[in-house]
This record gives sequence, structure tokens and C-alpha cells, in this order.
Amino acid sequence: MAYSTSAVSTERSTPYGHAAYAPPDPLKALLILDFLDLTGSQIKAGEALALHQSTVCRSVKMLSEQFRLQSQRGARVCRYGNNDSLHSLRMSYRANRLMERQLRVATDFLHQPVLSAIGNVQLVPARFRAGEDWAQLVALGLIDGDIVPSCAHGPTEPLTTPPRWAGLVTVPLGRRPSISSAPPKTNPK
Repeated sequence: MAYSTSAVSTERSTPYGHAAYAPPDPLKALLILDFLDLTGSQIKAGEALALHQSTVCRSVKMLSEQFRLQSQRGARVCRYGNNDSLHSLRMSYRANRLMERQLRVATDFLHQPVLSAIGNVQLVPARFRAGEDWAQLVALGLIDGDIVPSCAHGPTEPLTTPPRWAGLVTVPLGRRPSISSAPPKTNPK
């Protein structure tokens, strides 16, 4: 069973290859850094964003200097660095995407076609990750949601309930979470 995880919304957004949404100029370098972290290499990030590898390198170097990022070799998430100011910038970027009715969603290779068929989803290149890593990417603001396959939860017994991660909504794939603050309507008889 695959589960989807979302930090803030069930709104949908646009694939990176077909996007009408473009980040505001001050956030473009952050988009490049996020895709570098999500894809794992400058070449793959450049391909996903239709940029030359040298542009990716320059943008990451500039952000690293301006935000004093320290590369974290061996880290599974945010290998190119993270700190409070960058986290705040990512949350601002998320707010901008959602304001434009865009949602950045990630998944593995198996579930990528599911996302590709949905309009208004800003996709990231498919990649396999552990369930906890997907949850951390959502919590840190690199992605707004994901589809996590059951095999990403490790060699445990079959999941009978969705995994739980603090601050995240997790539901079985195909079900929409109720994120409304209003009580559910009842049918009076």
C-alpha cells in the first residue's frame, strides 16, 4: 500500500516540464538548490530544470556563500546544507507556490506516472527514498507532498495503518484527507 504525505494542503500544481508557474526571481536560486537536493546531482538538477550544469553550480555556490551553508556529506536529506534562514525561505517559497495554487510533489519511479497525469502538480524527478526521508523533505519544505510506497518503510510487518510523522498528514493513496476546520455536515432526517 502506498501512502501520500502532505504538510499543508491537498491542492494540486504543475509539472516542472509543463509549468506555467515560475518562482519569483529571488526564489529561483532556491529552486535550483532544492532540485539539487532532490535529484542528488548537478547534472540531474540541470536536466530537470532545463539549465546547464554550470548554472546549477553557480547558483548553489551563491546560496551557499550567502546563507553560510555547510555541505553535509553522507546526509540523506539536505546534503548541501540547511539552516534556520534557509528553512524560512523555503517556507516562504511554499507559501508562494500554494498562493499560486501549485504543489510540489515527489515520489518514486513506480508512482511517477500517477503524478504525471495530474494537472497543476510541480513534479520533481522520481527517486527512491526511505519513508522517513520523504517525511523530512516535506517537513523541511523542499516538497509539499509525496507518494511513499510501502516498501520505503523498511522490512517490517505489512502496514495496517498509515505511518505517522509529526506535523504531517498521512493517508492511504486514493483517499483524500479532511483538512477542513469546519465540522462535517450531517444529513438531517
